[in-house]
Amino acid sequence: MITLGIIEDQPTIREALAGYLGAQPEFVCVISAASVEDFLAKLPELAQPPALVLSDIGLPGMSGIEGLAHLRRVLPMVEVVMLSVYTDAERVFESLRAGAVGYLEKDTPLPMLKEHLLQVAAGGSPMSPSTQSA
Repeated sequence: MITLGIIEDQPTIREALAGYLGAQPEFVCVISAASVEDFLAKLPELAQPPALVLSDIGLPGMSGIEGLAHLRRVLPMVEVVMLSVYTDAERVFESLRAGAVGYLEKDTPLPMLKEHLLQVAAGGSPMSPSTQSA
């Protein structure tokens, strides 16, 4: 079972991701938060930390890209996949440079998102097709 964390400021998207992925037999969603700061504040309460984090980029407070360094400092073994509406090369590059292992578009269908996250758990680095040409 893969422990999952979600950082997404839009409640409907956050709830859809947590609901869908948490219902999959491969995942257990242990934390979801609206910001990096909220996510970091909730971590000490967890019985088990997330092994995989799905993070938005455009967040209140610290951006998802800025938050990567903090996540990796607190959870050195965590794998972070960025989920964003942005597909420009600069943000993709900044995310990967900051330590993200994948970069997916927010409109990725949930079953495909699940497959991409399973790829990460198996050591892969998923990228949405539009970001590969960026």
